[in-house]
Amino acid sequence: MKKFFKLVAVLTALAATGFGLAACSDDDDDENSRDLRVSVSSANVVATYEGSITSGGVNQVHTFYFYSDKNFKYDSFGESSGVTLYLTQYSGTYTGDATTDGNIVASVTKQYTPNADYTEMTASTSSKTLPITITNGKFSLGVVTFTRK
Repeated sequence: MKKFFKLVAVLTALAATGFGLAACSDDDDDENSRDLRVSVSSANVVATYEGSITSGGVNQVHTFYFYSDKNFKYDSFGESSGVTLYLTQYSGTYTGDATTDGNIVASVTKQYTPNADYTEMTASTSSKTLPITITNGKFSLGVVTFTRK
């Protein structure tokens, strides 16, 4: 459990730098895994961007999904000493073309926050905007550089 709380602390630190922690309920019985991702669109994914960092000994993977209906979702994954945590951090809409280099504006409409024991997520409204400039198939947000998959 100590490693689990270390993982949670590192992901929470990212929340303070502009990444909101988030998710939804998990029906997985594995006590070392928490899957708190949410579904935001049934449309096709038109572009996926992924970035990874290591912070505090925790390997993290961050993924943006851009959908054909102009919705997006931002998920995070972290793993340390056998403890795994999946989170949806933001969802919302975007303008621009996520499939090519250029400018996108991601308008966050929901920010997700887990409960204390990381078994449920609460969605709150948000009006945050994330200006994104894609150059050579990459963009940076905070400390994470995302690459088109």
